[in-house]
Amino acid sequence: MKRALIRAFVLTLVIALLISGVISTVIFDRMMTEEKEQALTGLAMTLADLYDPEADADDQASLFALHSGARVTILSADGTVIGDSQADWTSMENHGDREEIVAASKGEQAVAIRISATIGSKLMYAAIQTSSGDYIRLAQSYGGVGTNLLSILPGILLAALLALLISGILAGRIVSNITGQGRWPP
Repeated sequence: MKRALIRAFVLTLVIALLISGVISTVIFDRMMTEEKEQALTGLAMTLADLYDPEADADDQASLFALHSGARVTILSADGTVIGDSQADWTSMENHGDREEIVAASKGEQAVAIRISATIGSKLMYAAIQTSSGDYIRLAQSYGGVGTNLLSILPGILLAALLALLISGILAGRIVSNITGQGRWPP
């Protein structure tokens, strides 16, 4: 009976820890995503204000990328790429149908997360239409909470193991007291 009670106590703790971990991860991921969306959108707005439609768009994309730390693509009003900080813009297809460009053309919040067809990695995109009608689109790598979770996983596992060890010891003492085989507190 004592072992069954200890197992039930530890199993309950494990289930509670798993549920708490999943809920915390989902909340943390959403918070990180919203924070990055706001930062990238704000940066796009700032660059749109600095954009000069009379200057070379490719040079501006490179300069904006240097100062922002983001990949910068500049598109004409019809979606034609006219500058890009990481790829040869002359060989890029029209981006007018991209989710963030369509949203920006409607004056909406223009953020999207997807695998880049050009560089092949998961990126978060933010776009804004400039006063001249062109678009400034920024992109930064985005791995979500999974990327950060790997870096803190050893700490999470250690905390979980310690919680299980302590709960096992406490459960044993509590069960011993209940069954009359020991005293609680010690």
